[in-house]
Amino acid sequence: ICIGIAAYFGIKGLISAYTATGAEALPKVEATQAEVQGVVARIDAFKKACSAKQVPPSLFLTAKDINMLIQNHPEWKDAAGMVFVEINGNKLTGKVSIPLDQVGSLLKGRYLNGTATITVGLVNGRLAVYAESIEVKGKALPEEFMKNFRGNNLADKINQDPTVTPFLESLDQLNVSGGALHIIPKK
Repeated sequence: ICIGIAAYFGIKGLISAYTATGAEALPKVEATQAEVQGVVARIDAFKKACSAKQVPPSLFLTAKDINMLIQNHPEWKDAAGMVFVEINGNKLTGKVSIPLDQVGSLLKGRYLNGTATITVGLVNGRLAVYAESIEVKGKALPEEFMKNFRGNNLADKINQDPTVTPFLESLDQLNVSGGALHIIPKK
């Protein structure tokens, strides 16, 4: 019993140290309405061409483009308020404020607020998004927590959307390089 109580309070201490009771306000991208409409039109035209079995030119999205989509495109709304993307060379990083309600009862009402390095790609026609590392308050998340994030595809909800599946299956590659997200259709 004593070991169980000690473990419980140890876990509670880690939860308190690495999570918060509220979401952190993330930066907002500064863009004109014309810029927002332009990037929304580009992604919609690319998706429409892929759905029509056409081969559009590859699409390159900067961090600003991605943030405009997250903050303004209805199909990207699930990420709004939870991530602000930055791209540094070949690394996708960003600020995150992730509700942890679905992780477990001890984390109900808690948020993971910090910075993350994320890997993105396509695996068998499915979007693969994994947290490579996460820092909270300048400290790396303990390995026992990172195992959960590294082992779970953060795009599972997107992959379960039947309206997104045909689009993802029309893609050949999805990667980050040269300061942009490259979305390359199948030829």
